[in-house]
Amino acid sequence: LETGRFTDTEFLHHPVAIMTAVSSIDTSPLSLLDQLKSMKQLPRLFQKGIFDSAILRISIIVHDHHHDKIDPQAFARAETTVAVLRKQYGDHLVKLIEINSIAPPPGSLDAANASI
Repeated sequence: LETGRFTDTEFLHHPVAIMTAVSSIDTSPLSLLDQLKSMKQLPRLFQKGIFDSAILRISIIVHDHHHDKIDPQAFARAETTVAVLRKQYGDHLVKLIEINSIAPPPGSLDAANASI
């Protein structure tokens, strides 16, 4: 896992924000985000207090609609997770990204455009 381009003598690459993303189908996305956002996950210069660790931290929940066919409640749980996070961190720091990994049926307009 690469956490940044930081060395003990480098101050040019101080990030302005940290984005943490988890899948909506993780068994416990809230606790996983907490683990990923912990101080021990930050580069050494943040842990030592050389860089300010109070930077913008954005939480991203990625939901693949392919799972909706397997589990009809998957999207509702993703929305609930996002609502809990938004209440905890604020609307501007939590995003839900929806993707669809299901391949379009052969011969459909989407399938024709996918090859362009």
